[in-house]
Parts: sequence; C-alpha cells; structure tokens
Amino acid sequence: MPGIPKTFRHPRGHRVFNRALDVATPKEKAVEGKHFKSLRSNLSKAKTEAVLSVLDGSPILDTLAKHPIQEIEFLRTPERGWNGAYDHEARTIQINTIRRWGNGFGEAFVPGKSFSIASATGDKLESMRRSLLQETAHHMQEVGGKAVSDIARAAFNNAARRPITRYAERPWFEYLAESWSACNVEREALRSYDPVGYKMVEDVLAVLRKQAK
Repeated sequence: MPGIPKTFRHPRGHRVFNRALDVATPKEKAVEGKHFKSLRSNLSKAKTEAVLSVLDGSPILDTLAKHPIQEIEFLRTPERGWNGAYDHEARTIQINTIRRWGNGFGEAFVPGKSFSIASATGDKLESMRRSLLQETAHHMQEVGGKAVSDIARAAFNNAARRPITRYAERPWFEYLAESWSACNVEREALRSYDPVGYKMVEDVLAVLRKQAK
C-alpha cells in the first residue's frame, strides 16, 4: 500500500507494518521477569523504558525467554570511556548513564572510521540504547555457546571482513557485538560495507532461533 510507512513510532517501542495483514502489528516487548530477571536504574521510568525499548521486537527475544539476562543495571560511574559491560559468569549487564560529548557519544557515523556504534550518535539515550545492544550481543555469545563462537571466529578470520567500526577491529567477540549493534541501527550500512559481518549476524540469529525451539 503506497504511502504507508514501514514503521510507526510509539512512546514505548515501535509498531511494525505487517505487509501480509495490511495492519500495524505491535512488536513483542522485552519484559522484566521473562527476558531479564531484574532491573536497577538511576534513570527516570520514562528514560529507562526508552532505553529498554531497543530490545522490543528483537529476533532474540525467544532466546532471552529461554536464557534471560540475570540483571540489567543502569548506573552512573565517572570512569571515562566506559559505556557498559557484560559479566559472563553472572550473566548481568551494566550500562553507564554518564555520557560525555566526544567521549562516549557525539560522533558522526562513518563506516569503518567511527569508534563504535554507541559513540556514533548525538543523542545520549540513543547511545545508551546502543550500548545495551552491544552488551546483549555478549549474552548471545554466552548462551549460544560453541556454535555461535565458531561462526563469529570464522567471520573474524575472514580476510574479506571490513569491521563496521574501529572497536569491531578488536577480538572476534567485539566484532560480533559491534556488527550486531550495527545490524539493529545501521542495517543497510552493515550489509553494504561489511557483507561478512552481516552474514555472521544472520547465521548467529539462525543458530539462536534453532536453539530456542
């Protein structure tokens, strides 16, 4: 139907146009107690929901329902350049809510030249959303096990790869995390600039979908 946008924005997440039904269909939301066990946040409720909504409709929600993140914490820490972390043993995510222009966010997105996907935005909340995507990728790596790490290692060792950011040039697990983040927010850029990384993400998602059944 011409003139109807593919995506409809709402205060909490998005609604997606379903071509088969010709109606707007709400995305499944990431839910505390199901996709992540607990939440702690120093942000307002509205800002917390805005950051969490980056997971709404994610293709890994079935994986998170089976292997939930144990805790997501939004906190303030003055450590410069530290945007977040994933604890592989505890399966928890921490996101730093302090964002300084030029050191954590504020870059223009330039494939292959931007420091990271999280830094390549001028919006603080969007930078936090992207950090949450990045750390969630490490959870995907953890719960996906050898099948996921083998895919990511093979892609990282492929001479044709073109890391989407400078941070993606680092070990294979950051190549996976940055490519996953880019696939969510700069999908066409990843597809055209780094087909190896794009296929890696698709292959990882296929494995996770199979494991979640």
